[in-house]
Amino acid sequence: MAFNNFAFRAFPPPTATIQPTVPDRTDTSGEAILMVNDSIFTKQNYQFVRIPLHNLLFLETDASYTTLVTSTKKYTLRLTLTAILERLATSQLVRVHRSHAVNLDKVDSFNKYELRIQGQIVPLSRSYKEDFLRHFRFR
Repeated sequence: MAFNNFAFRAFPPPTATIQPTVPDRTDTSGEAILMVNDSIFTKQNYQFVRIPLHNLLFLETDASYTTLVTSTKKYTLRLTLTAILERLATSQLVRVHRSHAVNLDKVDSFNKYELRIQGQIVPLSRSYKEDFLRHFRFR
């Protein structure tokens, strides 16, 4: 049956294909982390919160979310660990695993597999071990 010939066409056929716009999930410019002197300012609940660098124990990441762990509180950001370390650019924070970075001043002890920071265990991977050990002077 040829109903198509008798159908009323309200709109002309499209000449170009229209592709839906997908929001870019990699754009994390909405997240803010700032470094001022020896403090980090991060946005939590629509306000900036000051975290002194000497209170920061380590950073832990899970995909595109990173948690800043202090001795009293945890702060979660929607930034990758790499992005945070690039923005802060301090030698005090060292990456020790693909999902962890530590504050060198807070490391209590370490062996060739893990670090201990205030009773919490952080893994030390083989690929980041050499860079971690470079921050210590051996005599």
